[in-house]
Amino acid sequence: TNMMRFHDDVALFTAATESAPFSARARQNLGSALLRKERVAEAALALGKAVELDPTLLAARVNLGLLEEIRGNPDAAREQYRLAVDLPRVVAEQKLAARACERLGSLLVRSAAAMARS
Repeated sequence: TNMMRFHDDVALFTAATESAPFSARARQNLGSALLRKERVAEAALALGKAVELDPTLLAARVNLGLLEEIRGNPDAAREQYRLAVDLPRVVAEQKLAARACERLGSLLVRSAAAMARS
């Protein structure tokens, strides 16, 4: 098949963004693949473009939250998770929204604990 010519998911989704440059989903998929490979700066660019193209793309918001956690930016992560939680969604997206809720809750608890220690 055509997918066999790609050596990994980053190559596949890079090609997808080249053939569909205005596809938020293609950018989100590329950002997610880059994030899994710990290519954080590149992931940030792809995910940022994804939400620029479609601010309601839930997966991109959740991945931006994860990315900001990795970068050590809990405030920015909370903002992305809040945006994700507030998005209207279909039933198929409930699990992903629940993950955003879980991550947001975790960050809030850690922030409260840090404030209590100081």
